Amino acid sequence: MAPAAQFELAQPPNDAISALVFAPESPSRLLVASWDSNIYLYDTQTAAADEGPQGSLVRTIEYRAPVLDVCFGANDDEAFSAGMDWQVSRVDLTSGEQTVLSKHSAPPLYNANSLSQDKLTIYAKALVISASWDSTLHVHSSTDTTQAPLEISLPGKPHAMAASPSKLIVAMTSRLVHIYDLSALASGLSSQTVPSPWQQRESSLKFLTRAVAAMPSDAGYATSSIEGRVAVEFFDASAESQARKYAFKCHRQNQPSPDGAP
Repeated sequence: MAPAAQFELAQPPNDAISALVFAPESPSRLLVASWDSNIYLYDTQTAAADEGPQGSLVRTIEYRAPVLDVCFGANDDEAFSAGMDWQVSRVDLTSGEQTVLSKHSAPPLYNANSLSQDKLTIYAKALVISASWDSTLHVHSSTDTTQAPLEISLPGKPHAMAASPSKLIVAMTSRLVHIYDLSALASGLSSQTVPSPWQQRESSLKFLTRAVAAMPSDAGYATSSIEGRVAVEFFDASAESQARKYAFKCHRQNQPSPDGAP
């Protein structure tokens, strides 16, 4: 199999990249969040006249603070962002206009890394959900920016979050995992009533959860820890289904350099 072609994008951000996501309708459009307090929209298929950086910068949107996460909304012209100002905002990628949906509360600033770490997810039920190190979830309407968000208190700091077609998985400190039903969150937003988690679990991994990913089939999720292990879990609580869960260790594999050196 031929190696995949790769190239450097023209006009990259001026600081570290915190998040990137391809557009759902135009796969060549790439949205990038950066610590330089900007959101970048690229067209990755624009060819350059000669060798070197490829693609083109479609738009740069200045943010109020370093941007921690971005995701597209209902179409390629809408995005949502979260930044070091602890705010969650809707961004019009055509005009650059920003609308604040909510603001998280920062934890005690005992060092430079104690600021709120927001994570975003959006799904078909027209909700945008953010998680913060202030130990809260904010559930927003993606279609009505004037609607007050629903705030949910968590028993620990969230470190990872993912949404399946019907569930939201939130992995926290102390190996806690809360699973919410998305329909219940949508109903709770409308009535401003905080729903209870659909399931409360303890991670099967011994160390702090680093990432979580939901199965597209809506059958379960996978988590990874700082130890380098991955666990595959299933929503169905029956003994038969739980017997299917497993974990494995990720191992490094040394690859030779192009000149043949190890």
